[in-house]
This record gives sequence, structure tokens and C-alpha cells, in this order.
Amino acid sequence: MFDNCGIVSNTVQTVLELDFAAFDRLFTINVGGMAACLKHAARAMVELNVIGNI
Repeated sequence: MFDNCGIVSNTVQTVLELDFAAFDRLFTINVGGMAACLKHAARAMVELNVIGNI
């Protein structure tokens, strides 16, 4: 499995200016999307008796 997707922030912010709504969206898409892909890839590997690692 190769997981290469995500979004980037369209603003430059310091920690003092951090917009948590935008950060939550970015984190949910990037990390949540990767976790969903891994979940389904692992399930397929188990069902197909694939020996390997993710």
C-alpha cells in the first residue's frame, strides 16, 4: 500500500495565531485519511492471507 494524499494549509501562521478549526480540518484529512487507508489495506491483507507489514 502506498498512501500519498493530503492537504496543506493555505495560510502562514505562527503558534500564537493558530486557527484551531483550520488545524483540525488539516489533521482530520491528513491523519484520518491515512488511518482509514491503513485500516482497509490491513483488512484486505488479512482476508487475502498476505504476509507482510504496513
